[in-house]
Amino acid sequence: MANLDLLLPELLSSIVINLDPISVISLSQTSRYLRLFISPSHFHFAQRLLALELLPEHGGGVVPLFRGRDNRLTPPFEHQSWKNAKYACCGCMRLRHHMWFGNHSILGLGLRKPPPDSVEATRLTDWVPDSDGMATRRILHARRQAEAESRATARMQYHRASTGVYLSASLAVDDMGPIDKRAEQAEKLICGVDRIKRRCLECRFNRGDWNRTTADSYGTPESPLVISRKVGFLDLFERCFPGFSPQLPQDQLPTLFRVMGTSKKHEKTTLHVARCFLCHQWQEMAAFRIFPTYNHFRPSEQFTPGTPPACNACEFKCIGDKDFAEKVSDGAMKVATACLSSIQERAELGWRHLTYDYFELETGFHKHLRAMTQLLRSVEMLPKVTFFSGLVAGDEERKEREKKAVADFRLSEDILRANQERVVEVRKYLTENLTDGEYANLVSSWFELWLNEYERNAAAYNRMSKIIITIRDSPEKLVNYLLHEAPYRI
Repeated sequence: MANLDLLLPELLSSIVINLDPISVISLSQTSRYLRLFISPSHFHFAQRLLALELLPEHGGGVVPLFRGRDNRLTPPFEHQSWKNAKYACCGCMRLRHHMWFGNHSILGLGLRKPPPDSVEATRLTDWVPDSDGMATRRILHARRQAEAESRATARMQYHRASTGVYLSASLAVDDMGPIDKRAEQAEKLICGVDRIKRRCLECRFNRGDWNRTTADSYGTPESPLVISRKVGFLDLFERCFPGFSPQLPQDQLPTLFRVMGTSKKHEKTTLHVARCFLCHQWQEMAAFRIFPTYNHFRPSEQFTPGTPPACNACEFKCIGDKDFAEKVSDGAMKVATACLSSIQERAELGWRHLTYDYFELETGFHKHLRAMTQLLRSVEMLPKVTFFSGLVAGDEERKEREKKAVADFRLSEDILRANQERVVEVRKYLTENLTDGEYANLVSSWFELWLNEYERNAAAYNRMSKIIITIRDSPEKLVNYLLHEAPYRI
């Protein structure tokens, strides 16, 4: 360092302006002379922090690629690489977990991490000497002016490639490759240019961003509720109580039926992050005992002004262990019962439709099911009861059955096992006695999916049944899980 201390200021300036932000701060900390010469400001430390967030050892292992024309994120939030992903907050000057930031702060074009080999990922420092640096200032000014001109052109190209004239209705899907390539090239020039404006949830709260309801937040001023990531879960219970019960192996997960679109193994659910008004900790909304029992659930009605809910730890201290155990077990039982009912619907879907009387009608819409019903009845393969009890239960009977829901698991498992054996027989009979053409005419897509997924739905049913028994008989396990494992902390 003694050699650098002896350099002329002009030569030293020419060296510093060609360093990256991390090296500039590191150089300023090597000697008193260089510290006084460089005199790094808050802006330079912020640039260093933004450069550190791109390094794998500091949480930069994942740099998401966001395709604007169809909002496709690569890798998705369910990917393992997001587990330790961190982002820089230029307010509190910290590298925080990505859940500490709103969706726009990490996915917005100007705020998300720049892809490799982009302008921002390879940016040099913006340091300028305080004195005797007119030549250096002219060099940096020319550099910034060239970047501004290229950004203006790139923004127009990116907009056209994402939402503009290139995306005509008659454009074939196979022709999207060149357009996506054009968008990627433009994104390298403009992605991440506003990252210095990124703020974490706590900084935005202290700044007063949520003193009123906004597009990405609702709740109360003292306890805002912020819309967060959209993540896929096996069911709503796993979304509310992640890790409480071991999941089924990936090759045994049942496929969720869809009326429209492609059936998938995971249900996309939007997470929400809230701030406890007692301990001031940000946690996922399930930590406030707000448990959705259906998809697209909006918890805003449970955040009333003046009485915001407290997190699990604070609520436990306020009401005691007995009342807390009763409250969380009731909520968990409602979620588990709703999940069990959903699995039941999937498992009995085929039997219920095949035993409906109106499939005996001569209608074109139900023609294939009517033919399938007649075929299976002729060989006595239709069950006389459905998944639980009754042939086609009426509304009153169904409501009464849903109230008690899980009264006797042993009986339900026995019926499930009997129907599972019957499914194997039906599957064997159809494949051995029907030609390919007859099979295609009789077996619709959803019926084939139900037929092939029956064992997986049975495994999911048994898993959820055991969860309900655990909650009912050992609520202390749920309390220990919530308080000691803290699954909702971000």
